[in-house]
Amino acid sequence: MYQTNQPKQVGYKRFSGKSNPMLCFLALIVFAALSLFSAKYRPLAKEAFKCVFLKMTLRPCEGALDVRLKAETTKLFMFYPPLAAVIFKQFELFSILLTILMLASFAYSLYGIYAYVVYGNCNGPDSNEFCPFGIIGSALSPSAGAVSDTGNPYGNQSAAVRVVEFGCMSCKYTKLNEPAVARLLVDYGTRIKYVFKTSPIPTHNYSYQMALAAECAGEQNKFWAYKDKLFSRQEDIVGASSQTAMESILYSLASDMGIGNGQFRECYASKKYSSKIDLMITESKEINLYATPTFIINNQAFVGVQTYETLRDAVDKELAKK
Repeated sequence: MYQTNQPKQVGYKRFSGKSNPMLCFLALIVFAALSLFSAKYRPLAKEAFKCVFLKMTLRPCEGALDVRLKAETTKLFMFYPPLAAVIFKQFELFSILLTILMLASFAYSLYGIYAYVVYGNCNGPDSNEFCPFGIIGSALSPSAGAVSDTGNPYGNQSAAVRVVEFGCMSCKYTKLNEPAVARLLVDYGTRIKYVFKTSPIPTHNYSYQMALAAECAGEQNKFWAYKDKLFSRQEDIVGASSQTAMESILYSLASDMGIGNGQFRECYASKKYSSKIDLMITESKEINLYATPTFIINNQAFVGVQTYETLRDAVDKELAKK
């Protein structure tokens, strides 16, 4: 009888087929994380990275990565042999479920970061639930002492409680917060000093021009009313097809309010209040402003869209100290 002289393989069996792309991706995540704590996993992480790279470039990935991952993962559950046996037997299903969970967790984390930047809370504007990013945000919160009174005042200017809002006229989130702000000014206008600082966002269409127009309206004591008009036509202004079309809307709003005269047009055309706006932009950079609206109530910052209740409670807390 003919016999081969090849030695019997020991340990991981050779795997000549193509590795499962799902397992390659899972291996990269698992071994990359484990390699941070133990050097023994780094070779496996490198192998997984190579496998994923080959898959992305439409080339076959050869090797025993599937077997290695299956063995290493099963080993983690050997503290309870029956569970380890199930995972070993249904490893492909287990890997798919684990990958889905990882992707879902990653997507939720990205949403949490987005929501925190926009709303100041990981879970949206109306949530008071715990947000881990809030710990970082609180540590980086600016102090009211770092901000001047330059802006557009409202309410009792001698009040001990100061509320400063950095807002962008073309920002939909600043607009979204307007009802809560309006209600706060009605309820606390005589007990707080409110200052609105225009903070144009460069990436927002015509944000600087809208700020200039609002300041020119303020020259005729119409800042707050004109600001309301700007927000009511925000989409039309931001979506204007040209500078001329945008300015036509700005002038039309001024005319509707009875200030569309030569004074307003000359003020806007000369950029009379550009230095004031630039100062407020500089202040926003100095306090590391990263979203509008941002509210500073005495020495506490609130980033993103805030509910009326949040603003009210913060104001009441400061009033109680006086």
